[in-house]
Amino acid sequence: MEALGSFLAFVFMTVVYFVPTYVAIKRNHHNKMAIFVLNLFLGITFIGWAVALVWAVMKTVPEEPVPADKAQSVTPDAPAVKQSGTELKSEPVSHQNNHAGRNTVSAAMEKLAAKNNSKPVASEANDTSSADK
Repeated sequence: MEALGSFLAFVFMTVVYFVPTYVAIKRNHHNKMAIFVLNLFLGITFIGWAVALVWAVMKTVPEEPVPADKAQSVTPDAPAVKQSGTELKSEPVSHQNNHAGRNTVSAAMEKLAAKNNSKPVASEANDTSSADK
């Protein structure tokens, strides 16, 4: 009879121990696995158990889907890119040979320098583009 009482006490304590995890699962909390891990390892301390329980009952904010018209497109042919207050138009880059990429980069650097009314930065890309012309 004493063994049965000990077993029932163990079962009751285990159920009480995992109440925060049970609440998180029932509420379909988005951090239910993290709550379980916290409950499992730190639930033995009253503070860990209380934190897990509070976290489990906290209101979760559902993620709202982004409307299609406000979604940001991440494609290679994006219309414009903002950088340092200036707008750069994206241009397709030819990867047929090594010089095509350098020419496109140097042309973009020259356009940016012209927009900012400053001198282009001397670089290897500018040197090879002028030598190719």
